[in-house]
Amino acid sequence: MRELSALARRPLLLGIVVGVVSLLLIVTGIMGVLSDSRDLGRLRALESGAGVRTDATVTEAVDMQGNKLVNRRFGNRTPEYCPRYSFPVDGVDYSVLDQSDCGDSPSDVALGAVASVVYDPSDPTIAFLDTEETAPDIRRDRLISIAFVVAGVGGVVASPLLVVRARRRMRERAQAR
Repeated sequence: MRELSALARRPLLLGIVVGVVSLLLIVTGIMGVLSDSRDLGRLRALESGAGVRTDATVTEAVDMQGNKLVNRRFGNRTPEYCPRYSFPVDGVDYSVLDQSDCGDSPSDVALGAVASVVYDPSDPTIAFLDTEETAPDIRRDRLISIAFVVAGVGGVVASPLLVVRARRRMRERAQAR
């Protein structure tokens, strides 16, 4: 709270902080929209016949380095483990990480489980799990990215208004004394 009151006493700094954070949201959102749109286009192309379908096997549980915040007060984080599916192409193993089916411990990941994968035969590093949830997951991620852009634009619009309002309050307080 002290940090916020310090920013309120420095309206220009408040506007700059809100503006910079807003620009970061916009850039992050745009990058996400572009990446998700590219992935969705690739998935559609692969599903419509350009891709090769094969079976992939879960070969490891990947520690996602504690993405879930368990306790904000103490900052304790629990690890999250996601399955990595591997599939061979011309004697070389490639893999797909499934971040939609993660668990809290390595035992939550079913090693040896098999799922269908669709990949680009000219570049097997471009691969997706061949499930009904894959495209909706990418669309959901794109909507989240769009929300980042919208929030960032709102912040860019709000930052000068915050500066004007904070300066007005400071003048009013100074005149009241």
